[in-house]
Amino acid sequence: MKLKLSQLATQVLLVLNCFVLFLLLFSNKLVLPYWLQLIGRMHPMLLHFPITLLLLWVILHWYGKRKQIAAQEQMHSLKDVILLSGAMASGITVIAGLFLSREAGYSKEELFWHQWTGAVLFFLSSTTYIIGQTKSSNIRLFNSSPYLIALIV
Repeated sequence: MKLKLSQLATQVLLVLNCFVLFLLLFSNKLVLPYWLQLIGRMHPMLLHFPITLLLLWVILHWYGKRKQIAAQEQMHSLKDVILLSGAMASGITVIAGLFLSREAGYSKEELFWHQWTGAVLFFLSSTTYIIGQTKSSNIRLFNSSPYLIALIV
């Protein structure tokens, strides 16, 4: 059951990556109906949850590297759940932010850095999770990603 849920969540994360990439590529042609604008208006409310989860993951990652914890396997699975939750929440937040940016009152110059740092944080946390699931922790991106995520947040 746990493995199936993890596989389903990973597939949802991949779908979110594709959807966010599509929205980023074609955001200038995006026209939203009124009922979807509600999702965009939830962006400020959703914004801080993925930041908290990703910072918690960074802290646990650093703590796990420094201390040899007796329950290392439980710590690893907890970190996986937190990183997956943070990546999925940041994907939903990016989608809501892209929807909000299509409303009147926001200029492209104001949103440029905010939009792209959010998107990079989402793609970086997703990539970190997927690489971490391959059990190849020797990959340089996986080892340096906590520093990059902390820097972006």
